[in-house]
Amino acid sequence: MVKFDRLANKWELLAGSGSSDNLEVNKEYDFRISINGSIIKLFVNDIQVATCIHEVRQNQIQIAFSSSEEIIIKDFKVLKVKPKAFVVMQFSEEYNELFNEVIKPVCEDFGLECERADDYYTTNMIIEDIISSITSASVVVADITPDNPNVFYEVGYSHAISKPTILLCDKKRSKLPFDLSSFRTLFYDNTIAGKTQVENKLRKYLQTIFRN
Repeated sequence: MVKFDRLANKWELLAGSGSSDNLEVNKEYDFRISINGSIIKLFVNDIQVATCIHEVRQNQIQIAFSSSEEIIIKDFKVLKVKPKAFVVMQFSEEYNELFNEVIKPVCEDFGLECERADDYYTTNMIIEDIISSITSASVVVADITPDNPNVFYEVGYSHAISKPTILLCDKKRSKLPFDLSSFRTLFYDNTIAGKTQVENKLRKYLQTIFRN
């Protein structure tokens, strides 16, 4: 798996496995590519042979084959899955209202499945579910109003893998942490009128991220 670096004007290897010598001439192979948020997996005959994490939200995906013999491609299919928005915030009544009354309805209007960490009921470690959710999400929405270490950790991981991340913050907070102060942040008033404003601004952010 490769990506094209426009600045360097060259192809960059993301992940690979094996050699072309492993493929036999005049034999059928089943190739499948799975893209779930930032997780890209390549399967050959239902065996996962390569995986990587790369943001492909506004990039074109190309499948290329090379051979000294004729290549015939058949039964080509593209199956879509519903994109997800992962919401990072402190779990309290105040933020539950923001999630249920503003963030979730707006995200669902964009065809996004909206979820938070407290939506999971698995036996996995919590951090495993969170990392998996951030990686597989199409966008992360994070409220950074209170000094919550868990929220800051999740925002940091989201930024580290270049995940589109929308930061929200109540205007009652006087100053953002230094490391986050340079990022664009959607400030809001926690009032009825304020919720309408943050809803409108959130829509504009999502329109920018998911514009065609």
